[in-house]
Amino acid sequence: MSTPTPSEKGPTAVPPASTTSATPVSAKTATPEVKPKPKGYTNPAFQAMGIPRLRIPSRNWCIFWGVIGTVSGLIIYDRRERKVRKQFWKDQVKYLYDLPLDVNKSTRKVTVFVTPPPGDYLDHSMEHFQNYVKPYLTASATDFELVTEARQGEIRYRVAEALRNKRRELLGLAIVTPVYDSDKSKAELEKDELEQKIAKKIIRDETGGVICIGRGAYKEYMNGLHEGLLGPLEDPNAAAPPTPVTETLVEKSAVTPTSDKENTKQAAEIIPVETVQSVVKATETSTSSASAETDFEEFPDRDEDLKDVLGQLPTPEEQAKIDKAIADESRISPSQGESEADKKKKKWVIPKPYITADKYHEASLPAEFEGSDAETLKKVFGITPIAVIPHRHILGFLNTPIRTVRFFTRRNLAEDLGEMSANVVLNNTRPFDLEKDTALGLDEELHDWPKKWKATGAEKQSEWMREFLVDPKIASKLSVYQAGFLNASAKTTKNEKIVEITDKN
Repeated sequence: MSTPTPSEKGPTAVPPASTTSATPVSAKTATPEVKPKPKGYTNPAFQAMGIPRLRIPSRNWCIFWGVIGTVSGLIIYDRRERKVRKQFWKDQVKYLYDLPLDVNKSTRKVTVFVTPPPGDYLDHSMEHFQNYVKPYLTASATDFELVTEARQGEIRYRVAEALRNKRRELLGLAIVTPVYDSDKSKAELEKDELEQKIAKKIIRDETGGVICIGRGAYKEYMNGLHEGLLGPLEDPNAAAPPTPVTETLVEKSAVTPTSDKENTKQAAEIIPVETVQSVVKATETSTSSASAETDFEEFPDRDEDLKDVLGQLPTPEEQAKIDKAIADESRISPSQGESEADKKKKKWVIPKPYITADKYHEASLPAEFEGSDAETLKKVFGITPIAVIPHRHILGFLNTPIRTVRFFTRRNLAEDLGEMSANVVLNNTRPFDLEKDTALGLDEELHDWPKKWKATGAEKQSEWMREFLVDPKIASKLSVYQAGFLNASAKTTKNEKIVEITDKN
């Protein structure tokens, strides 16, 4: 069979001529083909239900939603567990709220001492008290008196002065008005006749109790207790009376000068210039050191700091003009020299301790205190059991991991402080242990207080950094609220109740 020639195969198809000029296209500049996305479904069941095609999120979205979900879950779980634990301890004490109370009786009252954390604001301590202590006092209808301070030493002086006045009253001496009430009038301090009659007819619950929020409040309360019971009734640091004028100075000053030169010569003979300069220098040194110590022992004020940041504080020149105007006004009209705002800002001077810790062993119990048992101390001196509520508050950027862990595990804090507060309300006490109870809240001082703050305080011998001792004579009369009063069966019941509360929520 012969092979057909090209002419026999038929005419060859000729492509149509392009209207544009042909340009050669290289392989490098050719546009790559884009593969279309598949339109199919990952599962036929999704196609039958009309669900669009599902895709896995990208790596970045997975990381984002994973972090958000984990943090949110930890916060929600911790908040829920805190609520459950708080409710459990409220249920342990709420039966006291339902107890009947006669109209002439008053509920139990505890005293709460709150101090700011070192180098920070009082708001943090107040929030700590309101979240972890106050709910149980309110649930049990327990009244409380809140005592705060803006400077180191205020709580110590308040406690000591109250005990000294009790001792003066027993000895028949006149009661001294505390320094912090010196600007109040007699009418403000004394009760009127109606209030006195009501106070005599009311039967008060003498159980009492003391709660110290933080290690600093505990140290000041104990120092005030020792100062009021072991120290003298009169201030040994009081300023000495002015030195009487000698006869020589009187005789020289009695001479009538005949001229200004003789007057100047007499003044030079009476008081040498070197003496005046030394006195002025000593005065300036003592004033500067006292102001430096006061500045350190004063805690930060949020309002003042906010004004400083916003530039609302007066300049030194403006402040000097304001002080001068107030002084001139008070000189003209003393009763109207200070406004109410100025009186509130005016700070009273905190007296120094009447006795220091190294003198405790030398002092003896006063006669009016000797032989008193716990009940007598509670009724006469108001010395009641003590509870120390730790306030773990740490500052610093490098401590961010510690702060983060504490933030996500606040349920443990609610559990521990709920039990401590329940012990106070239920009045579960034990005798004071000299070795164990002296170190209450010590972890807070060792690990949470700023190192620079402690170094500066130790250098200036501030209230919180002085030697802290508890005298055995006083320790034998004290008691503290014990922790861990639940036995094994009670703890089992507690866990069952927590599960029950959780199921309800």
